[in-house]
Amino acid sequence: MAGRSALVVSTDVHRLSDYKLALADIFDEVHHASTFAEAKILLLDKRPDVLVAEVRLLEFNGIHLVLWSQNQLPELRSVIVGDPDLVLERDANAAGAAYRQYGDMKAIVSAAQETRSTRNRTAS
Repeated sequence: MAGRSALVVSTDVHRLSDYKLALADIFDEVHHASTFAEAKILLLDKRPDVLVAEVRLLEFNGIHLVLWSQNQLPELRSVIVGDPDLVLERDANAAGAAYRQYGDMKAIVSAAQETRSTRNRTAS
């Protein structure tokens, strides 16, 4: 049985490192990408259980990545990270992703863990 994995996506190398470190406690593997295009490739190659992506990915956005992944990986659970913004939160939720704020690593990890737990229950 393969271990559980996550993919984190951020254009900021420091936050990317912080996400990877925080998620390493709950996932066997944590992959990372710094661009939308790289994330799409890794999603198909690594097929992670959970996607944690920042909402701002230069000219792209994490919610678009969630929407794209729904056709490719329908079991993927997603967490979008961004500034406090009710519209983005609503859009992320409508796309099936949790929305958490930058800097609240505990909430981000908790959301990733909840999505991981949800997937584990549905796989049983």
